Amino acid sequence: KTVEKLTSGDAAERAVAEEAILSLGAKAVLPLLAILEDEHAGIRVRVAELVRALSDREWKKRDEAMRSLVKLGRHAVKALQEFENAPDPEVAWRVRSALVEVQDRAPQDEREEQTRQTAIIQLLGELRDGRAAPALLRALASPNRELRLAASESLAAMREHLKPEQAAEAAEAVLDLYGQDLRVLQRSLLLKTLAALRSPLA
Repeated sequence: KTVEKLTSGDAAERAVAEEAILSLGAKAVLPLLAILEDEHAGIRVRVAELVRALSDREWKKRDEAMRSLVKLGRHAVKALQEFENAPDPEVAWRVRSALVEVQDRAPQDEREEQTRQTAIIQLLGELRDGRAAPALLRALASPNRELRLAASESLAAMREHLKPEQAAEAAEAVLDLYGQDLRVLQRSLLLKTLAALRSPLA
């Protein structure tokens, strides 16, 4: 729930969530990594559970299940499509309605997911724990530029906790990113990152 608040439109709420996570110190690292890397694990099972709830006797539970399906977002689409032709007409109708809503919300969901992932990457950098290095290095290979910039900054922040080969890999990826079409401030950030990584490539 705290991680979800990292995507809040309220800056104060985001700041409180960040502080709460950072206050956990090393205890926060593994849960953050699990969310970052396995955010959509088990989604098929969750969809099946919620679809079963769509045929509950109580209208309130059916309605809650449908709203929960929509909240699962675009990553639930494939699993949801398997229930479009459910034998129960109301279940089939609700599944189709949920799919329409999910597809309508897809651009917003994508933005929220990117915001959440970027925030987690930045928090991992602030926590300065070497266990996060492999995930941050993978984020450096993301097609999303904002995630790559956040990962490069976080890796530089935790330079003292990187193995030499990890620092070298990070510097190579940052140098590759630096060669792309970037704004002046982004280039400045990457130059500072390269310096902090203390790689011969710098």
